[in-house]
Amino acid sequence: MAIDWSSSETTKRYKAAEDTTGPFGRFVIEQCGLNRADGTEDLVILDSACGTGIVTHHLYDVVPPIARPRLQVTCGDFSAAMIESMQARIDQNGWTNATAKILDAQVSLQTSKCHGLVLTLEQKLDLPDGQFT
Repeated sequence: MAIDWSSSETTKRYKAAEDTTGPFGRFVIEQCGLNRADGTEDLVILDSACGTGIVTHHLYDVVPPIARPRLQVTCGDFSAAMIESMQARIDQNGWTNATAKILDAQVSLQTSKCHGLVLTLEQKLDLPDGQFT
C-alpha cells in the first residue's frame, strides 16, 4: 500500500512514532557536538526530510541557550502535509530562527553548501519522481 504523503492522517501516524524515532535524532545531534556549542559560531542546519519535526525539536532542546541566537534551521520535506505540521511546531515553540519549506531532498542535499550541517534521520530516496517538488 502506497503512503499518501498529502494526508493529515500520515502526519498523525508519524507524530505518534516520535517516541521511537526521536532518541535516534537526539543521539545524532549529540554525536555532532551540538550539545557543546558555545555561541561563538553560526550553526546553520538543514533538517532534511524533517517530517513532523522531531529532529528539530531535539536540536532546540540540545543546543545550549547561549548558542541558540546563532542557530538557523531550515526544515525541509517534499510533503506539504509534513511541512504544515512542521510549521505548526515552529509556531507553537516560538522558534523564530527556523523555517519550514517544501524541498526536494535529493536536490537540497546536492546544493546544501550554504548549510554547515545536514541532519537526516530517516529519508526515503527511492520515491518516484512525481513525488518530488
